[in-house]
Amino acid sequence: MDNDAQNMGVPWREEKNIHCFSHKAMATIFEIFLNSEDSHGAQSVAHEAFKLLDQLENDLSRFIDNSDISRINKLRIGDETLISPDTFECLQLSDEMFQLTEGAFDITTGVLIEQWRRMGSYLSPEVKNGISNANAFGRNHFELDNDRYAVKKISDFDIELDLGGIGKGYAIDKLAELLLEWEFGTAFIHGGRSSLYALGTPTFESRGWPVTLSTPGVAGEPIGKLFLNNDSISGSGLGKGEHIIDPRTIQSVDGPKAAWAKAPSAAASDALSTAFMVLEEESIRGICRVQREVGAFILSGEKWGKKLAIGEFQIV
Repeated sequence: MDNDAQNMGVPWREEKNIHCFSHKAMATIFEIFLNSEDSHGAQSVAHEAFKLLDQLENDLSRFIDNSDISRINKLRIGDETLISPDTFECLQLSDEMFQLTEGAFDITTGVLIEQWRRMGSYLSPEVKNGISNANAFGRNHFELDNDRYAVKKISDFDIELDLGGIGKGYAIDKLAELLLEWEFGTAFIHGGRSSLYALGTPTFESRGWPVTLSTPGVAGEPIGKLFLNNDSISGSGLGKGEHIIDPRTIQSVDGPKAAWAKAPSAAASDALSTAFMVLEEESIRGICRVQREVGAFILSGEKWGKKLAIGEFQIV
């Protein structure tokens, strides 16, 4: 699913006292917008934020040798590794999202789904059986030691973790925490425009930071606008020629062409937008009923004909 293809625009880039800083990480471009009269302070905090972002990537990416996730993926049964508190927290959040979505968001099957696509939508029965036993992260395969920030492998299943569906959102949340520590309470952060988080209310718009949604892949076709204030929105969608794969079954399913999730944290919206691509409407409604601050917006049907807003998702 081509997250970065989601059209979420930031139309206030040229507003007075808006300072924009960008940095490449996690295979995309992150941007921080700070609404402040202190340009020197804004530059200093952006510098520290991007240092933190690089450290998070070094911990969370499975593509970096000796990262926390790479070391976990190399564990054999009975072995353990110590990881950073941030990585540990991200794994815990991943497990919470797994439970909330009943397996529709699963960091244990991403690599295997890549294999499914490379093999032309065919996997042997043995591999499919392995995939069906691979999910339920944190229960079947690993023990998490909360006191020592340790991960222990407790099964002999050859499994790889991939935080691609939550890592950018989690990083955005950590950047927001840093900005608040530096007393920058009015800011906007995005990672490739697929996950956005807004701190506070900017001086030019009392309702919050305005964000425009557009139909993915259709230039100049706006869906509407919404306002973010201490919350996040993330989008997931299909690139050209892609199919939706349900991680619970490793089968191609007829789901929406694009889904957005609104949530109090970018980690949650990132994970939920992925899950909303495979969940049925009633399941999405159930999540929004349980998590009252969560909202969903779904595009489906021929030529994007069906637009469905669920829960806390208000478009103007």
